[in-house]
Amino acid sequence: MSTHRLYRKSHLVGHDGLLGVSAATLYRLIAAGKFPPPVRLGQRISTWPAEAVHAWIDAAKRQCVEDAR
Repeated sequence: MSTHRLYRKSHLVGHDGLLGVSAATLYRLIAAGKFPPPVRLGQRISTWPAEAVHAWIDAAKRQCVEDAR
């Protein structure tokens, strides 16, 4: 049985979050198609698969390295 980690918004936003952006910026990135949309687990529960979040972070790091060249 495999387990899939899910992140809540509180894990992603703010100074201590994985992304270090505000909630408004997170939702702007989603609306622009630049960040994966959340997976809804209920009416008021939105989560993001850890694999998708870490893939986005890795791609953003690669882009920064390429832009620096």
